[in-house]
Amino acid sequence: MFRIISFFFFIIISRYEYAQNYVFAELTGNPLNTIGWNLTGYAIVGDTPGDADAFSNEIILTNNSTSQYGRVFYNTPINLTFCQKWTVEFEYRISGGNGADGLAFCFIDTVTNGFIFGSEIGIPVNANGLKIVIDTYDNCSQGGTNPEIQIFNGAGYNECNPPATPKIQNSGGSLNYLRNATYQPVKITYNNGLITVFVNNVQLLQATSLAEFTGYFGFTASTGALYDLHSIRNVIIYTAISDAGLVNGSSCSDIPLSIGVSDNPLYSYTWSPAYGLTSTTVSNPTLTLTNTTALPITSIYTVSRTLLSNLGACPTTDQISVTIHPFPTMTSPALGAICSGTPLNFPLTSNVLSVNYSWLAAINPDVTGASTIAAITNPTINNTLINTTLIPQTVDYTVTPSSNPGACLGSPQTVSISVNPSPTITSPSTEMICSGETLNFSLTSNLPSSYSWLAASSATIIGETTTPTVSPTINNTLFNTTTTNQNVTYTITPTTTADACVGQAQAVTVTVNASPILTCPLNGVVCSESQLNFSLTSNTPSAFSWVAAVNPNINGASILPILSSTIDNTLINLSFVPQNVVYTVTSTTLADGCIGSEPVTITVNPKPVLLITPDQEMCSGKSVQIDVSGATIYQWGISPVVSNSSSNQNLVSPSQTSTYEVIGFNIYTCSDTVESIVTVNPNPIADFSVDRTLLTSDDPTITISNLSTGNVINFWDFGDDNQIINNSNTIDYSYPFSEGDYLIELIVSSIYGCLDSTEKLIQIKGDDIYYVPNCFTPDGDEFNNSFLPIFTTGFDPANYEFTIYNRWGEIIFVSKNHLTAWDGTFNNKLCKEGLYTFTIKYKNPDIDRFKIISGHINLLR
Repeated sequence: MFRIISFFFFIIISRYEYAQNYVFAELTGNPLNTIGWNLTGYAIVGDTPGDADAFSNEIILTNNSTSQYGRVFYNTPINLTFCQKWTVEFEYRISGGNGADGLAFCFIDTVTNGFIFGSEIGIPVNANGLKIVIDTYDNCSQGGTNPEIQIFNGAGYNECNPPATPKIQNSGGSLNYLRNATYQPVKITYNNGLITVFVNNVQLLQATSLAEFTGYFGFTASTGALYDLHSIRNVIIYTAISDAGLVNGSSCSDIPLSIGVSDNPLYSYTWSPAYGLTSTTVSNPTLTLTNTTALPITSIYTVSRTLLSNLGACPTTDQISVTIHPFPTMTSPALGAICSGTPLNFPLTSNVLSVNYSWLAAINPDVTGASTIAAITNPTINNTLINTTLIPQTVDYTVTPSSNPGACLGSPQTVSISVNPSPTITSPSTEMICSGETLNFSLTSNLPSSYSWLAASSATIIGETTTPTVSPTINNTLFNTTTTNQNVTYTITPTTTADACVGQAQAVTVTVNASPILTCPLNGVVCSESQLNFSLTSNTPSAFSWVAAVNPNINGASILPILSSTIDNTLINLSFVPQNVVYTVTSTTLADGCIGSEPVTITVNPKPVLLITPDQEMCSGKSVQIDVSGATIYQWGISPVVSNSSSNQNLVSPSQTSTYEVIGFNIYTCSDTVESIVTVNPNPIADFSVDRTLLTSDDPTITISNLSTGNVINFWDFGDDNQIINNSNTIDYSYPFSEGDYLIELIVSSIYGCLDSTEKLIQIKGDDIYYVPNCFTPDGDEFNNSFLPIFTTGFDPANYEFTIYNRWGEIIFVSKNHLTAWDGTFNNKLCKEGLYTFTIKYKNPDIDRFKIISGHINLLR
């Protein structure tokens, strides 16, 4: 029902928006209603191409032909002395020809037949009054097809009137649109002599030109040598009395309201209906109405007035709308509840739809935010009330309704609002965990509450819950994907379990410390039986623990955790192919104890299995061969020197006991070292001496002295097919009594079986060859006068001594020259005949030995 009444009220107000205006005359409708209008000249009712329809709702003033005029005037005169306000609205079209001449809206004192063509726009010379002219051809200053608008007041029309005539000309083509093939709206207002011209709702010209006489409204147009089709349509002429008009009013039920205007003795007044009015014939009666409903009641009162001195001139009928408002009664609840800190937004209602509400709160010292000082006008109690305690508090509001419009005050109402306390988070606002840990952050508040929380999405954190979760514990497992500490922010909203009050959300910043990341290599290579010494480092100072996974082909790996920054196992590969040992390295940051775990893989390459010639013994000066196998590359030690240090075999001849070391490398560049000891045993020294090396067959016996050292066995070969083993230091050996050369060889052997040998040549010659006569005759004859031994071989002339003794053993002759003979004298005296003794001492150079020959010689005379 209210919607229907509201619509009706809107229609009333809209229809009488111009309640002071009066439609004096109009040319409207389809077909066009021309009752009360006179059409003369070429003016006809018809249709032009200026609109889309084919209706005969237009006045064609001239056709597009030369020398035509047309007019249409309203045949009821009006006295503008009293009707000092009027408005004309119409649409016009000028087109279809070659640009002449224009049309005019006129208010003239007399309508005659004396209209003229061409530039006078069909206005006769004798026509006195006001003309607003749309002239499409300038016969004056601009010339040609240059549209302009003029306001001309006087007899006839002369567009070239002195400059005092108000006009607007076509500057730079600005008014070319006035000549147009489509209809354009025009509005001309007159207010006590002020004339304003609008085209297309744009004000183009304004001037003061009084027209205070009785005359006729109408339109004229003409063509001359040039022409256009001139037409108009939708013409309405409004008139109004210039007194102040009525004002719509309103009041409360049973409250008197004065309506109307101040009394003017020049007019007569008539009001209807008479209900509630104190009078129907005065200008300003008093109205009293009763509204027993909950809705405003609108009544329409009509007043008609006219001039007492000129009945019918500017007649006006006005209507006034009077609204009677009811007194409102509150219908909103008297009780309400709100959570502390939440805007109240308590809507106020009454039995009347359009009401203003004024409200004021009583003071409660335990509640802040209530409007307790000045009343608030608002249809909603919108205080944000904060309960400063932990128990519910009450705030009482006094609400006074007032109709709007009308300001009709209703009875006050007390509205009691229970302000329930809101929870406040008491758990910490920060937390710190290590990456990969579960947060397990317990939420607490000052009141029993449930908690809703969610995390802001983080590009560097994995595991945060970004959708609302109801739980008293934030239990996300958070992973930091970077190498630096990162934050994730949770928003926690508490809600009391008693009355579902939502507390202020609190941010909890959780710092997720980065897990340490190993910066050392994650793999390594080591040769079997080599100590690993693998240093562990990370991106942040950390302690390290490591443990190896079991590999049955590896010995030496720690399968129990070791706390150390170096993996120092000595790994032994029991196979012949590379084996992997996977260590789990756990890094623990020194700053915050965050743990990271990563595998480190160590490849243990096998060592070569080297075989080398076993230790050997040798005699000094001999050679032995050492062979090595099991590797691809060999490297012999630098001492003792070998002939080829990269070969797998070498013939060695050390001078003393030596250790030969060989390093062998396999395809994995792993090495092993083997060694072979060559013991050098000393050789015995074979040496002997003989008392003589040159013998004579008459004395072939020699004495041999064994001078050897280091010998335990002596093997003798005497060169005469006689061989013996004799370990004596001295040997007497006799050769056969025959001449010849004999090579004595001594071979000695040490306790180590080392041998040495030496040899000497023994020569045995025949007896010495000499002749010693047994008598001589120193008688002076030619025969046997001297005694001289004759040697042919076996003596050394330099080592010769010949001596003669007498019977008493006295030396009577000595010679050391083997060529000097004894002549039988002693001291130059002849010796007596007899037997004398001689000795010959000589040295055999071959055997380096002296011999003595002795005998007797007979001296005969």
